[in-house]
Amino acid sequence: MRNFTLVLGVLSLFFSGAVWAQSEGDGILNAVSYRPLKAGVKIAVEPYDNSVANLKLKGRFEAELRKAGYEISDSANIIMSFETRDEAGAWVQPGKRTYIELHNNPERRGVEPPKVLLNLYNSDRGGVLNTGRGTRQVTPRKYRLDTTIDNKTNGRRMWHAWTITNVGAADSSTLAASMIPMMVKNLGQTVRGQAFEIK
Repeated sequence: MRNFTLVLGVLSLFFSGAVWAQSEGDGILNAVSYRPLKAGVKIAVEPYDNSVANLKLKGRFEAELRKAGYEISDSANIIMSFETRDEAGAWVQPGKRTYIELHNNPERRGVEPPKVLLNLYNSDRGGVLNTGRGTRQVTPRKYRLDTTIDNKTNGRRMWHAWTITNVGAADSSTLAASMIPMMVKNLGQTVRGQAFEIK
């Protein structure tokens, strides 16, 4: 019995940690380095589209790059490009509320009628005593920032990074601005599933 209790305790810690790592407000960074990136190199920052929000993020990228010792130049051969994406969450519709359900009788022999069930209570669809949950979200909306660095001289990709977080109550521009320092901190490195706090 003691061993069983210990196993349950370890499993509860594991699953609570897993839930915390995916909780609202935590970001995940992944990055792949294809070629070395020299410290202090000149970089041009270019959003994939020149929306007002992306131009603000461009300024944030440039400020963080300068703090990290990189030189910003629109004529540089090293190009950092970025785009942001909102990924919709998944929703389910459990179905219509039902009171009486008919099922084939798996044990029917001869002329036995199908089973008739009175649906008193159903958490999802509802029954006589409740209305059910209705449409509900099963996976949250996610926000993603993708960044690439390419060498314009030879057309080769040098680095690719992406960050993802649950959207929650924060607006998109706030989320992206929180992701940029983490990206610049790991510029030119390969990173796998590194969690960081969205501030």
